[in-house]
Amino acid sequence: HPHPQSYPHQLQPHPSGCFGNGMAAAAPPPAAHPWPRAGSHHHPHHHPPPSPQRPASVHPRSAAAAAAAGAAPLVSSSLLFRMPGRLTRPSRMVFILRGPPGSGKSYTASLIKAAEAAAAKEGICDSEGKPKFCQPRILAIDDYFTDQDGPDGPAYLYDADLEPTYRAALLRAYSDTIEGGLFDMIVVNAPNLRVADVQPFWNAGRLNGFEVFVVEGELDVDACVHRDIHGRSRDDIEAAVRDFEPTPPHYVRLDVRPLLGVCDDEDIEEVTMEDEVDEGEEVGGG
Repeated sequence: HPHPQSYPHQLQPHPSGCFGNGMAAAAPPPAAHPWPRAGSHHHPHHHPPPSPQRPASVHPRSAAAAAAAGAAPLVSSSLLFRMPGRLTRPSRMVFILRGPPGSGKSYTASLIKAAEAAAAKEGICDSEGKPKFCQPRILAIDDYFTDQDGPDGPAYLYDADLEPTYRAALLRAYSDTIEGGLFDMIVVNAPNLRVADVQPFWNAGRLNGFEVFVVEGELDVDACVHRDIHGRSRDDIEAAVRDFEPTPPHYVRLDVRPLLGVCDDEDIEEVTMEDEVDEGEEVGGG
């Protein structure tokens, strides 16, 4: 398959506030470390599915309310990418992006990468001098549909018959990345329309010590058609929106609007963070 490569997306902020094009500003002084240590380290292909687990950062009452409403709990991205949350975030993270073509997945991935690059440029470290930034590994299924040797440069050509093969290749690349141990942040960029598509990435990440977050893209057909840069048909996008399954309550979603600068934390009401944590817990750098 073609060698993976990142591609820029030209997206405009949508009235829904799901995606935008601005970076968030810094927030107040550091708070106590709200995150648990993630699970044990096992090979992703030799285990039963993990029992549903939720980071301790998700308040039980809010999580219960989200579950009662049939929605997965929502965590603000400011707790991972803004200061002071960056200083106490999990040391290893996976972001599973999901949504139809044109929903803003690649744009979000590029901004996650940009946020880490900005933190690296500033040299952000914790009180012990440990760097609090990392180089994300972005794994995108679009790269498998891209011919790098086209006569006019890289050319994207979607083939529905090849998608299951490429999705399996993406999962293998993800497993190899986890086993390699070189990246503390992994971004999976694929439609992941069905829960069954998300589950193997979630399971492997949790069982190998990563906190895993699901990021849902735009589901408005008109917005997706307008934003899609790969020439997918309206029928394709409408079918993808119909096939999109809600993220189950035992997963944890990430609200990227604060990261993208289109809302403030007070606009996020689904989940609050734990007020009391073990201050003696070691905080890893990531």
